[in-house]
Amino acid sequence: MPVNQAPFSLPAWINSDLVSNETKFVIAVAGTASPGLNEWVLSDHLNLELVWQESVRLGVAPLVGEFLTRHCSAKQLPESFANLIRQNTIRNLKLTAELYQIERLCAGLGIQLVSFKGPTLAELAYGDLSRRTFADLDVWIEPGNVLAVSQLLHKRGYLADLEWKAADDPTFLEVCYQIQFSKADDGLIVEVHWGFLPKYLARDFTAEQVKRNLIETRPGGKLLTTMKPELLLLYLCLHGAKHPWETLGQIVDVARLIERFPDLDWSQVTAMAEAQGVERILWLGLFLASELIGVRLPTEALTRIRKDRAVKGLAETAAQWLFCGGQGPQNKPQTTIYYFRLQQGFLGKLCFLWRLFAVPTHSDWKMLRLPLGRMWLYPLLRPFRLVKKYGWPF
Repeated sequence: MPVNQAPFSLPAWINSDLVSNETKFVIAVAGTASPGLNEWVLSDHLNLELVWQESVRLGVAPLVGEFLTRHCSAKQLPESFANLIRQNTIRNLKLTAELYQIERLCAGLGIQLVSFKGPTLAELAYGDLSRRTFADLDVWIEPGNVLAVSQLLHKRGYLADLEWKAADDPTFLEVCYQIQFSKADDGLIVEVHWGFLPKYLARDFTAEQVKRNLIETRPGGKLLTTMKPELLLLYLCLHGAKHPWETLGQIVDVARLIERFPDLDWSQVTAMAEAQGVERILWLGLFLASELIGVRLPTEALTRIRKDRAVKGLAETAAQWLFCGGQGPQNKPQTTIYYFRLQQGFLGKLCFLWRLFAVPTHSDWKMLRLPLGRMWLYPLLRPFRLVKKYGWPF
């Protein structure tokens, strides 16, 4: 291969002309990298500062930094990469230690705390805390324990993004699904979940479903509880869809989890997706992981993906937002239309529209705090808030 010819290419459904060589290189390194990549790096055909910027924007800087450290001389490698790898490792260890302390305090109160991203995902999907970037801790607890955990974090110096005593409000627990806590002095952030998704996007996991699908893992040598790979895979696809696949790192998470668990129970994954009516969201996540990262999928999954003609179009839109300009959806209406396209069949789309207009959200609760017995008033108020905020419902 000539030195001036890039040893990597994008899938045909992405407009490669709009994607820089630096971005293509980052995608290749995050996926199944070609042996010719190291020769390409050493040929000076890449601007490594732009590679650095793109790897940070796309959420895969540790992987790219690791690759460049192996294949570049110390003189070639931008100092920013070495600093990021070092700082990311230190921060991840600090977050892991904090998560373990919080988990131990919860266990002392008889509360089971489940970590489902952050350190536990880094361990399950990458086998190494240093190879994934995460800025906060995401934990799940049962709704009945939200107030106790909020009090615990408050005593530990965390401040909530709203008055934490709202955790004792039944309407708040019904309408919302998370509270974010942060420490001003060291920037630590903990997101306490009792749900995983806004109700308008898809049906959420039940507490019983989560508790039936738990395993133990040891990030940084700390024993912590997390989701089984099957449930975690479905969650990662749902989470990626919720944020219209805003980083390449979200796609890599899906791919690395599949690679690390070759004996994944695909029938269970499919059955859970079908029960929640989110097969298209699952197929989209798997399609992106297969096409961009090169992960191998079972024949049944590939067949199901090909049968759903909407998947490729959704992937094209996500790639356009992610790689061709890198600005994501330009406004809330674009995101809402994307969510609409994720729904399956006429009934699924109709249910989505109903949930969008009739099911209250955190913003509705903040605007007017109604008691649980008056929640039926929220659907009457929600359309007016949406029109006021966006000018039109979509």
